[in-house]
Amino acid sequence: MKEIGTILIVLLATNVATCKGAMYVNSEPHKLPRECRKYGQPRPALNAPVYSPENENLSFEKCGQWDGNGDMPWTVIIDIKPDSNVWSTQPMPSDVSGRYSYGFLVTKQTMMVFFNQVNTDIENYQLYAGPCSSGSNNERCLFGRGLLNQRVLSRNGGQVWKIEKVTITQHLRPICLWNRNNFQDASFESFVFAQTNRSLKKTELLNYQQCYLSNKLISPQVCSEMDSLLCTNFEHSGIFLVMKDANRYYLRATRWGNFLLPRDRLDDRILWVDILGNIKSIVTASSGLFLMPPTPKLATKIDFGPEESYANCGKVSGNRRRGRRRRDGLVFSFVHHGENASIEQNPWHASLTVNLVDPIYDVCGGTLVSKRVVVTAAHCLYSPTGTQYETELLEIVLGMYDATDNEEIGRQVLKAASVVIHQDYNHGRNDFQHDLALIILNKNSIQFTDRVKPACLWNSDYDFEKIAGKSGKVF
Repeated sequence: MKEIGTILIVLLATNVATCKGAMYVNSEPHKLPRECRKYGQPRPALNAPVYSPENENLSFEKCGQWDGNGDMPWTVIIDIKPDSNVWSTQPMPSDVSGRYSYGFLVTKQTMMVFFNQVNTDIENYQLYAGPCSSGSNNERCLFGRGLLNQRVLSRNGGQVWKIEKVTITQHLRPICLWNRNNFQDASFESFVFAQTNRSLKKTELLNYQQCYLSNKLISPQVCSEMDSLLCTNFEHSGIFLVMKDANRYYLRATRWGNFLLPRDRLDDRILWVDILGNIKSIVTASSGLFLMPPTPKLATKIDFGPEESYANCGKVSGNRRRGRRRRDGLVFSFVHHGENASIEQNPWHASLTVNLVDPIYDVCGGTLVSKRVVVTAAHCLYSPTGTQYETELLEIVLGMYDATDNEEIGRQVLKAASVVIHQDYNHGRNDFQHDLALIILNKNSIQFTDRVKPACLWNSDYDFEKIAGKSGKVF
């Protein structure tokens, strides 16, 4: 057993805010910032998708990697065919002709674009990405980018475009989507993607006081949308806000749609729409992204009455035999720098065994919570081929200390009477959502001893502040 240093659970709260300057929208009456109820208030927390570095969820594998040389590998030029006889309604200035703009590749088949960039039929688009292999042939090359054969298949609300699948290379790969909450935005490097020269310009996020001045007017629209807006220094051709963490770049926000404003009214500030507010719809509209389940919502305290969840639960023998610090060279090196647990200190720990022709021992652990119930993970009840184990094959071993000693005194080997798997668990989905199961043992089959006792169930609320920064144990 080993004590883990610090278990850090981040509470979702932040103080990133929106912009400064007078805004005029549809000649609506203007409000002073102090008259806007949201002005001066902390920006509400926007939940981050749960991030798993091993699975690269929410972002494409090996996304956001770029050495800083040349064009970013996720940059896609969106061009209207010269013979389409349509004019662009793109409101932001483009590089030269006003005919084209940019998108960011986020999967092999999806790209994010600035909202409502170009208003034309999708068959009129040509896409350029990756290096140009046709020299100065302008029909096949646009600003150093090669013409893709992929067509635009659909536009979801104008922001998420599906295209025919591209081949990922070192010169063409997706950017990551932001996968954290907005609590620590200011601690990451921020950049504006300027489409005039397809470059990233370093910027910083501004808070309410930096963004607005008390003697400036803001519009009702800005006031109503403040919660979902970010603010940075102004860049006239900027359409994407990008953040960098370690060696990866993440798409953080797209430019706010209300851009038809005189530059002097913006007062050198630019507003951005946080993608976290729309992340579920973005994932739904994209191909190849995987969204982990959200952090559990706050719940009220569970009242077990005057007793604990089970009488005398969670108590260990006072006669504790101290463990020895484990050496890393041992065969069973499961916990780095851990200590050998004393025999009586974890009497609720259970071992799940599947009794096959060639027995599989210790396929999973579990926790005894009453005289008949062991809590375990639902995926433990399935074989490597995905079929659920038959109940009669399941055995629970309690009071086991040394898994290698089959003659160990104090063990209790019990048969499972039934199992209960969470009704929303889907083993084929492989996302560990609702990964919870109960193993019910035969009545009166367990004998409580110093080495076999139930743990208490958590009976407080989900206030993570109570455990943030505290130490935990893994055994």
